[in-house]
Amino acid sequence: MGFAVGVNRYAAHALEGFLRFLQGISGIAWLPLAIIWFGFTHTTTLVIVIYTLIVPIVFNTMIGVRAIPEHYTLALRSLGASRLRLVTRRLSAGRAAQHRRRAAPGHGATAGAR
Repeated sequence: MGFAVGVNRYAAHALEGFLRFLQGISGIAWLPLAIIWFGFTHTTTLVIVIYTLIVPIVFNTMIGVRAIPEHYTLALRSLGASRLRLVTRRLSAGRAAQHRRRAAPGHGATAGAR
């Protein structure tokens, strides 16, 4: 779901505020409402656990997909990539660029320490 929202510019714009709101509320804060709605059942526990797991995953996936530079997509389109290849290659190129950015400061710090 996060990937689909991140790829679609309109869906990301429509849902980003709501997902940021949900991201800001801790799972434990929903506990009193969940107890009122579902009582002291396993459903309450399940709702809180699913909320605590799903919201950060969807939100962070959406933000990660939106952070991939648009010029990757434009380059792939100019080379005639299909829609499926566009999604898979843009995502893998974005991940590779992110790993390179993370590695660069670490390499500089270890090389300067010698």
